Amino acid sequence: MKVEFQELENILNKQIEIYEGIEAFMLAKKECLIKGNMEELKKVDIEIEKLSIVINKIEEKRKEINKKFGNENISLKEVLEKMENVDQIQCISLLGKKLKEKILKIQTLNSINKNLIEHGLKMVEHSISLIANALVPESVSYGSTGKLINKTSEISSVQHEA
Repeated sequence: MKVEFQELENILNKQIEIYEGIEAFMLAKKECLIKGNMEELKKVDIEIEKLSIVINKIEEKRKEINKKFGNENISLKEVLEKMENVDQIQCISLLGKKLKEKILKIQTLNSINKNLIEHGLKMVEHSISLIANALVPESVSYGSTGKLINKTSEISSVQHEA
């Protein structure tokens, strides 16, 4: 079992390392969203995607190691219960905590980035609405008596020149 614990420790370290990279790119993505740097945002998204593929491959390896402890979906807590060496327990437990912290930070950054994107979309929608209102001629409106209400638009300079 000593070999399996060493393999698990190596996998956890690799996952932490990859998640640190994802966290760094998520921070960069946040800055790109704030600054509106779409070219850099594309590059950052590509890098995040690459790291996500790597993390999925590492997770598959972890499942293979987990099978040696019982089944591929065994929790880290259950693995720790099977361990006898106190040093190994502390080491794996610490790595599990670090991994969980990284994942939580990434989730928080992802939520912030999602909010920034939604805010940006609202701003674009508002801008489009303002442009559309300025370009579309006003429609004819009728009052409650059925008579034409004369509205003049002061938005368009074309109307004054015509």
